[in-house]
Amino acid sequence: MSGTEERSASRRWSRCSSFLQGMGSVLDLFGLFGGYRLASHDQDADAQAIYSDFKAVGMDLTEAMARYESEQPVRRASRCSAATSPTELIE
Repeated sequence: MSGTEERSASRRWSRCSSFLQGMGSVLDLFGLFGGYRLASHDQDADAQAIYSDFKAVGMDLTEAMARYESEQPVRRASRCSAATSPTELIE
């Protein structure tokens, strides 16, 4: 299994797990199963949330770049020169 397939499978499992946790919290009328991560300081909680967000964005960018590279035809470096205009590079 490639790295992209592993991340996709991991993301699907995460979504399914999150959905099931949400459904369980609806049925948890007495608050017996609530498990929130409580940080000792607000700054710690913010740092953890920012880290998690950047990690998710990084994984998405890595996957998008890999998909883009696999869809693009191979270009030779000799076609690009210093005299090439930006519009020629796009075409």
